[in-house]
Amino acid sequence: MKQGIIIIAIIAVIALIGGIIGVNLNQPDGLGLATTEFRNYASDVIGTKTGTTTTGVLWPAATTTKEYIIKTGGGIKQATFTIKPTVTPAAWSQDVLLNFYGSNDDYCDTATTTSVLDAVITSEINWFDIGTNLREFAGSQTIAGATSTITATFAKTNQGKVVNLTDLNYECLKVGVVASGTTLWAQVKTK
Repeated sequence: MKQGIIIIAIIAVIALIGGIIGVNLNQPDGLGLATTEFRNYASDVIGTKTGTTTTGVLWPAATTTKEYIIKTGGGIKQATFTIKPTVTPAAWSQDVLLNFYGSNDDYCDTATTTSVLDAVITSEINWFDIGTNLREFAGSQTIAGATSTITATFAKTNQGKVVNLTDLNYECLKVGVVASGTTLWAQVKTK
């Protein structure tokens, strides 16, 4: 009789453990929130945002071009850029020009100006204009022909613009920004 109770108890414990493992294997992440809930946050591209403090990048009075590279890993199909000035001068000296490029070169996000172990250097990366991937640029803007050059006019501080890139198939994206006397901040959200 005692052996029968022990066998039944062992079977019940094994069934309970098997049930718990089976339930956890069917969850997207096993425990906690689904993976997509964690991946949907935007990351800084130009400047930084920490808590409620947003710090933009200054383009000095003389027209300056700066470039920012975002590693996508080839699995990203859409990127949404949100761009806004954090400081607006009394009068804009010029519009902000935005250019978008894609590359499938290895190490396109970490290339340096020195070659180590046959890694590519910055000047060797092949970048391609991805104007055909631009969709739904909000607000006042113009797109120059079939290229990715966008001229954006910001009316005031903290009034941003949104740029959507779709049908992506690149290892890295690059944003080139030309501005003058402007302080900008931007984030990108990918999926």
